[in-house]
Amino acid sequence: MTRYLRTHLIIVLAGFILMSPVYGATQKEIRILIDVSGSMKWNDPENLRIPALKLITGLLPKNTNAGVWTFGKYVNMLVPVGTVDNAWRKHAMAAAGKISSHGLYTNIEDTLADASWGWSKPDENTQRSIILLTDGYVDISADTLRGSCPARGCTGEAESQASRSRILNLILPKLQQAGVTIHTIALSE
Repeated sequence: MTRYLRTHLIIVLAGFILMSPVYGATQKEIRILIDVSGSMKWNDPENLRIPALKLITGLLPKNTNAGVWTFGKYVNMLVPVGTVDNAWRKHAMAAAGKISSHGLYTNIEDTLADASWGWSKPDENTQRSIILLTDGYVDISADTLRGSCPARGCTGEAESQASRSRILNLILPKLQQAGVTIHTIALSE
């Protein structure tokens, strides 16, 4: 996918996500999750995640509650959850420059759990959304990345498979029950 096409896809998707109302919702809460794992070097070589975060930051409606996390092996809160105003936007725009591809692994499971903390029940007054920018790989072990097995046994792929399974069978159903919508922007084929 060309940079032009990806950029326009991100613009259209971000606009749709941020401007679409949910019936009855008076407040918006948005969590932006950005993959900084090493595989992004190949899947997002132009680091479109930086202009994507800046674009999303600029489109967020005022008074929305929002936060930004980056993730690789570990989950890091890049911009704390707060009310979107000029100060929050300035902080998010500056933080966008810290987005890289230096992380190890891709721990989507812990990222979804951390970013959705406190979202265990539906709230009819709040539209809750997660925007996930990733290449979609779930790899939580060096064995998965190398594609090899250590002498003591092949555990990496099994660990990553177990994590994928927990995402699909535990975390996503809980988020659905809590009324959370996940919008994934896939930065890979």
